[in-house]
Amino acid sequence: EGAEGAEGAEGAEGAEGAESDDDDDANGYGSEQNVSRRSRSRRLNRRSGVSSKTAAKEFLRDAAELSRHPIYVATVCGYVAYTAVIGVYAVWGPKAAYAVFSDDLRTPSRADLTLGLVTVVAGAGGTAIGGVAVDRLGDSVGNALRVCAVSGAAGFILLELAFASTAFPVFLAFFLLGETAAFVTQAPINAVVLWSVPPGARPLACSMTTVAIHALGDVPTPPLFGATLQALAGGGALEPAHWRVALCAFTTGLLVSAGVLARTATR
Repeated sequence: EGAEGAEGAEGAEGAEGAESDDDDDANGYGSEQNVSRRSRSRRLNRRSGVSSKTAAKEFLRDAAELSRHPIYVATVCGYVAYTAVIGVYAVWGPKAAYAVFSDDLRTPSRADLTLGLVTVVAGAGGTAIGGVAVDRLGDSVGNALRVCAVSGAAGFILLELAFASTAFPVFLAFFLLGETAAFVTQAPINAVVLWSVPPGARPLACSMTTVAIHALGDVPTPPLFGATLQALAGGGALEPAHWRVALCAFTTGLLVSAGVLARTATR
């Protein structure tokens, strides 16, 4: 009986040990397979870190390469000034129109609808005119920049006249013409962004241009316009004259853009 008990105890201990080994193998603890897996994971992590650093270095190198193309850099600067004005008109244009011509527009929603329709028509027509103009003049960087410069200057003059007018029909006519002229810039300036850099750099040039025109253009200017209105009001109620002065001041960005692009066209 004693021998049988000893044998039973040894068998139980052996079974428990085998189960423990099986559990270790199943969980991977201490096994060669788990060691190999952890080793591979460490190698992949190291490679991922190296890849991220390499990608960052390549991006900085490519971005620095873009800055060595003066026509591209100047075009982006002109594009930023242009987009800054477009951003102000997109956010504040209907409100300004209602503030100045409230008797004609009657409600803010009608002002939104009226100026929204004008902007749609002007955007479609102006963009098409810009593309056709460059095709007729010849597909070159200089011609595209000249179209941008002329349209920007024309848009500045017409939009200044729009908010200087006192009759709503006159305002609407000048506003339509001014926005159309401003949107003529869209097609040529994007063509210049592509033509002014080597083919391999074009995807990055497009993406960096998009970041620049929003970060420096139509993102900061609407809040700045609001601050300008408050400063003009001086803590009092806003008058139509305040809106006219502020819009005329910010519209000069189109003239700045036209000047930069015209100068770039002569390079």
